[in-house]
Amino acid sequence: MAVSFARSMETSERIAAAILLLDDSAWGNPIQSLCDAANAVLQSSTVGRGDSQCLIVSTKPTLRAYFLRAAQIGGYWQPFCQEVIGYAIAGDDNNSAIFWIQRYYKKEPVIALLPLAAQLIVVAGKLNSAAIGGLEIVTCDSGGCRRISDESIAALESAAEEWDKRIRALFSDYAQQFTYAPSVIR
Repeated sequence: MAVSFARSMETSERIAAAILLLDDSAWGNPIQSLCDAANAVLQSSTVGRGDSQCLIVSTKPTLRAYFLRAAQIGGYWQPFCQEVIGYAIAGDDNNSAIFWIQRYYKKEPVIALLPLAAQLIVVAGKLNSAAIGGLEIVTCDSGGCRRISDESIAALESAAEEWDKRIRALFSDYAQQFTYAPSVIR
C-alpha cells in the first residue's frame, strides 16, 4: 500500500499513518475502513486543522486507488472517500498546473504517465513554491508498490524543466508577419 498526504500536514500525516496500520480485513469494505481510520484521527482531541487529503493505492484484495479528504461540516471535520477512476489531484488542487493532466491525461499504464506527472509537479512548484517542492514517485501494480529511484526522479525533473523551457520558447520564438483587417473604428 502507498499513501500520500497533503493540506494540513500534521493531520494528514496522522491519517496516513492510521491507514497504513489497517489490517487485511479492512479491505472488505475499503471506503468505510478508510473513513473510519480518518475519523478516529479527526475526532481526537489533539487534531488542529483537519483539512486533509490522502491518495491511497492498495493492492489488497486487488489494485485500487482511493481519494480521501476531510471537510468541515457543522463545525466538525468529516472524512469523505471515493474510489479513483482515472486520476485525482491532492494538495494545491487550484494550481493552474493541473491543466497538464486535464488536457493530456489518457488511460495508459502508470509507467507511461510518469512524464506527465513530473511535468505537472515541476510546473506546480514554480507556481506555488511555498507549498510544492520536490518529486517522489511510487508506482503500484499487482506485484506491489515500488519507489522510483532518486536517479530516475532527477532525470524526470530535468526533462520536465527542459520541456518547460521549450514550451516557453515556442511562444517567444514564434515569428509571423501579421496582416490587419480594414479599420472599422472611427
